Amino acid sequence: MCKRSKARTKTGWKKGDKLQQLDRHCQSSAQQVYELLAKQNQLMQERNTLTEEMQSLHTERRVNTVST
Repeated sequence: MCKRSKARTKTGWKKGDKLQQLDRHCQSSAQQVYELLAKQNQLMQERNTLTEEMQSLHTERRVNTVST
């Protein structure tokens, strides 16, 4: 292990401990971003499906209106 990682900073943290804490925080943040992007993708797909269904219903309504 590097001697520098055992050295304490002015705040009392070991440099290695602080880096590990920052790494855990970054990993957690990255996981949250990934989950939010996945949810956004799911919602966009649902929106596209609903848009297609609405267009289909409007087309069907126009056909039924013309034929009656």
